[in-house]
Amino acid sequence: MLRERKQDSAPFRVWSAACSTGEEPYSIAMVLADLLPAQGWEVLASDISARVLETARQGHYPMTRAAHVPPEYLRRFLPEGHRGRRRHIAGVARAA
Repeated sequence: MLRERKQDSAPFRVWSAACSTGEEPYSIAMVLADLLPAQGWEVLASDISARVLETARQGHYPMTRAAHVPPEYLRRFLPEGHRGRRRHIAGVARAA
């Protein structure tokens, strides 16, 4: 379904409500970035807690949280950062 979308159609939009610290919207964004052109999708992440949204905005996650992420996605979207934590690539997704 996603790959069959027309290039000139409206962006595919996903809302991740109650996203907490952001793992779910970043996971969705990685899959969409893999399947669709950059202009073809948007992810909105929201949560009632400003504290957890700030964690989502920073996008730093311990390696244990990335245990089930495919190795190719780790290489492409979650480069290893400071103290072995993974960091999302800016622009893949943004918390709101």
